[in-house]
Amino acid sequence: MADFGILVTHGTDTMAWAFSALRYMMKNMKCNIAITGSQRPLKTGFSSTDAGENIRNSLIFLTRVDPPCVAVIFNFGRTVYSSRLQKKHNWEPDAFAGEEIAKISWDELKTYGKDLKYKRFVRPLDKLYLIRCGGAIESIRYEEGGLVPGADLVEGFLKQENQRKYYHEIYTHPVVEKGSSDMAFEDWRKIASTIADISQENGYNTYYDGKFEEGVKLIYTNPFFTKLDYLKFLERCEKGLVIAGYGPGNVHTKELEKNSIMPMIKKALKEEYFVVISSQVLGGVSDFEFDTGLIPIDLGAVPSGDLTPVESQVKLSYILGHDKDIKTSAKKYKVDPYYLTESAFLSGVSFRREQSKRKYLRIRKDQVINLDEDPFVNRNFKDAINIVARNLKKSTKAKLTTEEYFEDIKYLFDKMGKDFEKISDFILQTQVFIRQNKAWDRIDSVRLMLARAFLRQFSKEDAEEILKHISSHSNCFEKASEILSNIQKDSDGDGWCDAIEKEWGSDPHDPESVPKKWVK
Repeated sequence: MADFGILVTHGTDTMAWAFSALRYMMKNMKCNIAITGSQRPLKTGFSSTDAGENIRNSLIFLTRVDPPCVAVIFNFGRTVYSSRLQKKHNWEPDAFAGEEIAKISWDELKTYGKDLKYKRFVRPLDKLYLIRCGGAIESIRYEEGGLVPGADLVEGFLKQENQRKYYHEIYTHPVVEKGSSDMAFEDWRKIASTIADISQENGYNTYYDGKFEEGVKLIYTNPFFTKLDYLKFLERCEKGLVIAGYGPGNVHTKELEKNSIMPMIKKALKEEYFVVISSQVLGGVSDFEFDTGLIPIDLGAVPSGDLTPVESQVKLSYILGHDKDIKTSAKKYKVDPYYLTESAFLSGVSFRREQSKRKYLRIRKDQVINLDEDPFVNRNFKDAINIVARNLKKSTKAKLTTEEYFEDIKYLFDKMGKDFEKISDFILQTQVFIRQNKAWDRIDSVRLMLARAFLRQFSKEDAEEILKHISSHSNCFEKASEILSNIQKDSDGDGWCDAIEKEWGSDPHDPESVPKKWVK
């Protein structure tokens, strides 16, 4: 089989999305893929372009690193990135930051760690494949307009005498001719399909997996957004969302203030969206050190660790795009599908401190795991999710007995008093309990407590809905039927249903603090 490498030229604006998507799309890769571009066009007339060094050092990477490896080569060709890519500058050649695995300088390759194996000298490729996707590197200016991609410049550069030592034959595939800001998910599917075709032509069974949940949205916190703004964003999400918070992953947690994001987060978790909390800050790993970062995590949101907001969005989209495979694996290994999804997302994710990791696992009562390796890169999804499920099955600790858990939540419930925020948190946490433990014989007791919590918030419809699920043979059925009957009554005409008065006493709250929809 031929020794070949693939060079992808791409614009910088969306390179981080393209890189992350291709890492998860490509399966059973047997060659190296170098992704590069430039901040300044390759065309003569633009002084001190960074294109030449980026291309030349991409060739060094392709010919000296043992395959398979997908990487971005940038910053005057000096840096090789394996993940966590973020654009940090609009104009300077040192455009990116991320997880560095090697440096290239004066034709010398220096790697970090032991994972990347490489040859001491250049070994020319039998075949070099160039996938052209436009971007600044092949842009030219027409008259007085802006720069436009589309000029066929990179192939000519590669055919110069000093580049010919890196390959014997060159083949060009012009997939798209777009500016990076015009690139979207379908374009990256085309790139992945082209890579798969090239590999198969050379005798390998490489393929690509394009199953992504494209409804996963990335939302940046903003002090000018209101609760309604955030809730409108949630309406556009499907299954999951990534929140780029302030600082290390903090959000506006004061629910009574108009700019809080917490109503949206709680609504998303209640409706079983997968919520990831990341950071919009370029440097440093996000962490829930402050209470404003910890509160969403306590309720069920997932920290992004060292993943960037972009990588969090792409990875979550990829995982949620395989919902059927996750459910099949969860059933096979008898693990909770939601926690399996969470564990899949956390695979390969690093926390800022070991203490933070342990704290997070305690919050989840050790029902999730954090594998050191991300098995979803270059591996069939079904195989990868089974790896996570097997490890989750092995490491999940025994849960509390029914009686222990019941007594625990009863104690918490009794301590809540009239604290609406704590009751709301309790509702979320108990819903998780119900979802995971449907077969427990005391679950109807928990349902009854939850219905009472809804009533305490004067959410009569929600209370009715949960009471309807209490089984007729349960010891709680008679009480549930009584509450259902009382919900329909208003004996003294004061606007409070009899169920509220019987459970919590007459006029339990100041009517001014109660949502008008619950008052006649």
